[in-house]
Amino acid sequence: MEMNEKPMLSQASEMMLEAMRKVRDKTMDPKEATAIAQLGLGVINAANAETAFIKTVRGIPRGGVFGDRIQYLEPNVSKEQEKAALEREKKEKARLQAISSGPCPYDDGGEKI
Repeated sequence: MEMNEKPMLSQASEMMLEAMRKVRDKTMDPKEATAIAQLGLGVINAANAETAFIKTVRGIPRGGVFGDRIQYLEPNVSKEQEKAALEREKKEKARLQAISSGPCPYDDGGEKI
């Protein structure tokens, strides 16, 4: 993409706003306005699909429209790995609680100062 070229979403939104102005001023054919509205709807649907993909995969597709790489926003963790990590946290919390509730391991029962 060249430096002066705008992203497709910006171009489409500018085109739709201009079309709405022309329809309001009655300087655009209604069929042309309908075609632009359908194009805008297609852009919005594509953006919604990409947003759903990003939320589901937790990553952004790279390499163009048909790219085969994904840049993950968070480490990709399986449900089993997540469950195992929660179990480890639970065991560690129980261990720390058992240590804190018992007698001090350095207390020899001697005279207190």
